[in-house]
Amino acid sequence: MDSDIFNRWVDFIFSRALHRTDADFEDEDVNRTLPEEEDDELILSFLQRLFQSPQHLLERYSDLQIDAGLREITGVRQYTFELVRKDLPLEPRCRCVAAMTQLFAGLFAPIYGDSLGHRNQPTRAGFINGACYGWWGAVWVDEESMEEAFAAHVRDVLQLPSEACCEGALHGMGHWRGTQGRKWIEDLIDEWLDARPHASPALRQYAGWARSGCVQ
Repeated sequence: MDSDIFNRWVDFIFSRALHRTDADFEDEDVNRTLPEEEDDELILSFLQRLFQSPQHLLERYSDLQIDAGLREITGVRQYTFELVRKDLPLEPRCRCVAAMTQLFAGLFAPIYGDSLGHRNQPTRAGFINGACYGWWGAVWVDEESMEEAFAAHVRDVLQLPSEACCEGALHGMGHWRGTQGRKWIEDLIDEWLDARPHASPALRQYAGWARSGCVQ
């Protein structure tokens, strides 16, 4: 992959991003695109590379820019839609899901820390945790062929000390449990509750909701 092309794409997403709602983009030139966006497999490779090594974003952009860029990836530009494109090869889509573990550990953890999105708790920069909390609500991956990759990812994320990251994983598991009814989700959440008795009461309560598939 050409690093110059990748870096241009990253800068396109994050350098102009501010902390905005999706509605705010209606007043801006959101239809501006890059030629690379026409290549679906290239975008998938960009996502995997970004997710695998996200720490450099912390050196180049503010927390607000990163948060807005993440929302743009999952929202306005819908890049993560490539993950559910069954006309694209399965293997790179699974690799992209696996790479999200590094995204949570290297980027979400320092930015969102222990700020719980479902409680509207502010991050270190003062804005509400939305991108981390709602990641797996926006990145809808629930096909059986990707179950192994998703299960390995959430299992790893639940080992992180960041409560925001754990909440994000639980959110995704709640969506999966609610649509597919997977017993492994119940078992994994039970294991996590046993292993994390000192997690905040709010997060432990949320884990119970996710176990029952009662998340939004």
